[in-house]
Amino acid sequence: MSKDTRPPRNATPRTRKSRKSAPVPNRPAAAEAVTATDLFRETTPADALLLETSRSHWQYGQWEKLAAIDIATLSAHPDRAKLALLAAAGQLQAGAPGAARQALRQARDWGANRGLTARVLAAGLHNTLGRISVLLDDAAGAAGHFRASIALVEPGADAELLGRTRQLRETARLGLTREAAAAMQAELDGLAAASATPAEIMAQLAVLQEALATLDQVRLAAPGTPPATEGSQAGGPADAERLAEQFLASRKGMVVRLGPILDRLLQLPKLPSVQAAGSPDIVAMIERLDAILADPVRAPEAIDAASAALSPRDGALFLMIAAAHRAETKDRMLALDLMADAEDMLPPDAGAQGLLTIGAEIYTRLSLPQMALSLLARDMLQGPGALAPGLRMQLDKAIRGSADKGDAEHGHVVLMEWLTSHPPVPGKRLMVEIGTTRERVPGQGSTEKLARFCSERGFDFVTVDMDPRNAARAQRLFGRLGLPFRAVAAKGEDWLAAFEGTVDYIFLDAYDYDHGKHSETRQVRYETFLGSRIDEEACHKMHLDCAHVLVDKLALDGLICFDDTWTDAEGRWTAKGTTAMPFLLANGFHVLEARNRAALLARD
Repeated sequence: MSKDTRPPRNATPRTRKSRKSAPVPNRPAAAEAVTATDLFRETTPADALLLETSRSHWQYGQWEKLAAIDIATLSAHPDRAKLALLAAAGQLQAGAPGAARQALRQARDWGANRGLTARVLAAGLHNTLGRISVLLDDAAGAAGHFRASIALVEPGADAELLGRTRQLRETARLGLTREAAAAMQAELDGLAAASATPAEIMAQLAVLQEALATLDQVRLAAPGTPPATEGSQAGGPADAERLAEQFLASRKGMVVRLGPILDRLLQLPKLPSVQAAGSPDIVAMIERLDAILADPVRAPEAIDAASAALSPRDGALFLMIAAAHRAETKDRMLALDLMADAEDMLPPDAGAQGLLTIGAEIYTRLSLPQMALSLLARDMLQGPGALAPGLRMQLDKAIRGSADKGDAEHGHVVLMEWLTSHPPVPGKRLMVEIGTTRERVPGQGSTEKLARFCSERGFDFVTVDMDPRNAARAQRLFGRLGLPFRAVAAKGEDWLAAFEGTVDYIFLDAYDYDHGKHSETRQVRYETFLGSRIDEEACHKMHLDCAHVLVDKLALDGLICFDDTWTDAEGRWTAKGTTAMPFLLANGFHVLEARNRAALLARD
């Protein structure tokens, strides 16, 4: 979190300067502040996909594909400098130094980071040294160079896996089919191990897939290569063909071992409603997802970009595959979030019927049978084929009656219910949410619920989050719902301090408290955007910083809703409000309600 440079402030009451709430006409200044400095500007899915695809080509050593990037078409691309740099890396490895020099100059002119440029070039040197080690039969030395090449540029990636992939690919590219076949045999032996986990199986399959593709290229590039026969030299083309057949047989069996949900996904093309629209390549989608998950830092954005680049039906299927993976790895929150995204993409036609069945199975395995029922009944509850209103209400009531009562709503409901029962004086009002929805799961999803609530009452609404992906998703949500609201990518305490205006209502649900059960995915997001894993003291300080600002910027009749805070057996405030709640209570605020693990405060 940012360092607090303000003078220390104690928890004793202080005299507040007499002031009035900012007049309504001045409220547009808030919009200007957001637009000028903080509003998250995202790239288009096509832009993001081009960079992600090029990064994948670099990781797997697909130099010809990188060398084929047409730099002349990149002048308006938001990532043109990185793409030119990757093109140069491909051209150097493909033996085109002149073209590489031009690409490097263009990358420099477009503002490529000098440190990144140096790392990419050094990684290329390691790759070349790895090839030399292969030629010298120094397998261990080659492995070290290929791992170092990956780690230099992609420190968060699986350097061991990608290094093995590079080594197999470069060995095959050098025409050393005997050595490549031996390495592939070792990978196949690993696949046969009874102790291999689904993740390890998919990793080894990815390595073999890349090696086979390269061996096939080498075979096709040598027109004089005779067809494989039983008498072919060991380690030559016959071995490569034999290993290809063995690999394909293993691949089919191993994908099935990934789990019952993925097993069912493999049968999806046989469903008539999907077959009519064309059978998607399920195995290719699983392999694409596996490649994305090799880099946990960029995985969420890469999944978004990959699904957005597909048709609605295939995009929904890809997200369901990702949700199935999260369900199998016991990451329930992310599985539910991905399923919510998949439902958003589902097309309103018969082509989605097979997907509804798959989605219902995933929800059932997540112990949410009511959501499975709701998904299966989607066409009866909404869209052109919906039931008559009376029947629809009966069906909806029956489904909701089966819901798990344990999914209690959080503090946003406390705020909305209070404003419903205590409507404010008519006039333009601003509600701010600090901590945008990350995973849309039952009982949560505050961003969408607060946005709809504000729209119905004519309030303005701004949601702020430190994670750019959360802000981008919220902005897309507002666009889909036709709401004129803003999503800001910034630390909440910084945005509040810079905001020029008055806040009427605020929902504080930002930096997580450390309950010891956060997923590794969430911890990685904190490391990426805040520089460290979730920390209890940082949580307390962040919310206290917000409280300091709100003493001055909250409207006289304003409300603060603090989520994830409650009192312990001794009456002390805990979790997110550990330090902020005592400060506010000592500085002119009192508690209106405390329930749903939240506290609602107003001025005295």
